[in-house]
Amino acid sequence: MFAAAGALAFVPASKIALTFDLEAGKTYKQTVRISNITKQTAMGREMEFSSATESATYFKKSEGSSDANTYELWYGDMTMEFTGMGQSNKFSSTDTSEGLGKFLGKMTNEKFTAVISPRGEIETVSGLEELVQRVADESEGDSRQVAQQMSESMGDLGLKRNLEFSLGIFPEGKVKPGDSWKRQHYTSTGMPIKVETTYTLKELSGDRAVIELDGIFSTDEENAEGELQGMDATFFFDGTRSGSMTVEAKTGWVISGKFEDDIAGSVTVEPNEMVPDGMTVPMELINETVITGE
Repeated sequence: MFAAAGALAFVPASKIALTFDLEAGKTYKQTVRISNITKQTAMGREMEFSSATESATYFKKSEGSSDANTYELWYGDMTMEFTGMGQSNKFSSTDTSEGLGKFLGKMTNEKFTAVISPRGEIETVSGLEELVQRVADESEGDSRQVAQQMSESMGDLGLKRNLEFSLGIFPEGKVKPGDSWKRQHYTSTGMPIKVETTYTLKELSGDRAVIELDGIFSTDEENAEGELQGMDATFFFDGTRSGSMTVEAKTGWVISGKFEDDIAGSVTVEPNEMVPDGMTVPMELINETVITGE
């Protein structure tokens, strides 16, 4: 009798397959707010810039398979705020009176499709680049220039990198509370930064899974050398990420999430006509990301 009781006391925790597979026909809304503070020192002068962006993305599963699912996506309301050098600007997709606002407004509620794997990887995107190009072509003057600058962060590559931070988080195979796995992502900031994140299933309660994350930032070596305002430059970054997410265990949908980044780095500009001796600009990036799913 005691042996049986002991066996029951040490029953191993059950494992679960965490995957991204939304309910067909249901519309999901993900809102992401990113707050950033960037500090840098150039030519003995310390400067600080801040920004805050908030955007909504809608998902609706249209086709399903065991390998990957096809989703209809569209952008909802978006806002962007920038502060620095004594100036402050705010743009919104609901206020189309200015260049960036016009671009954001034309990007909302226009549908495109994405094929997303069970691990949350964006395999293909259809219709988004065409949408971005059409909006850029319809823009004039400063608005056209703004549209072209935004195409990188809101086109296929930008969408892939932005979404995989919240979708591409799932492990291979089944896991139980206490298990950990790793995933690697690249940022869409325009800086050559990548992050390797360790995810740990901390808690499984009903249809809710709490996942803790710890990340290490480093330089994307393949793109460490590039240009800065037309000058040859070399980039270096390292740092940490910490936070947690709560997801629906059945669908993998992120109900809530919050993580913080602390990244240090530098940009070294090679000697040139503008900067004969070259220079190195130290910088620090502090980010907070908050995700809300409906």
